Amino acid sequence: MNTSIVLITGYILIAVLLLLTLTSAGYRARYKVATIIVVSCFYIATFKGIEDLMGWPTAAITPEEFRTVWISIEEPDKQRQTPGAIYYWLRELDTAGIPRHAPRAYQVEWSVQSAMIAQAALTRLEQGEILNGRPSRNMLKNDDANKTDQQSMGANARAGDQQDRPAFEFTAVSSPTLPLKPSPESQLRD
Repeated sequence: MNTSIVLITGYILIAVLLLLTLTSAGYRARYKVATIIVVSCFYIATFKGIEDLMGWPTAAITPEEFRTVWISIEEPDKQRQTPGAIYYWLRELDTAGIPRHAPRAYQVEWSVQSAMIAQAALTRLEQGEILNGRPSRNMLKNDDANKTDQQSMGANARAGDQQDRPAFEFTAVSSPTLPLKPSPESQLRD
């Protein structure tokens, strides 16, 4: 069953039960109205928060060190007026450099420079390399990125946004060195 249908049905059921309870209760009208407003605010908060539970990409800050699972690049589309985005599936690394959680999707705004970095990393992933990454100390300035975005997107680019966007550095993970296995001949002698 679709999760949205279940949520909407649950919200309606709770609202009906709340209204039935409040109509038979002897509280003042302002308490009843306040209760309805508070419950409605919880509806909105849970509906917005459900995105994290459903696996939608987050715009949160990426981990300091991560393993790159996959990258998806969606370029801007003038016809649909979408600004474009880059989606990274990342696994946070522990101090030993071992992934410790399930992958999480992160969304980054599209720009020419960030798309070129992402495409280079994606090509390496497609060739079978295992990539670790971290946010670069060289942040992409929106002033430079907006000039390029405005050229490619026209008036749809956000010119007033002054935040820095993260750039990423990707490094190949070397193959693990495994201890030598004893040869079958040496096992027979023992």
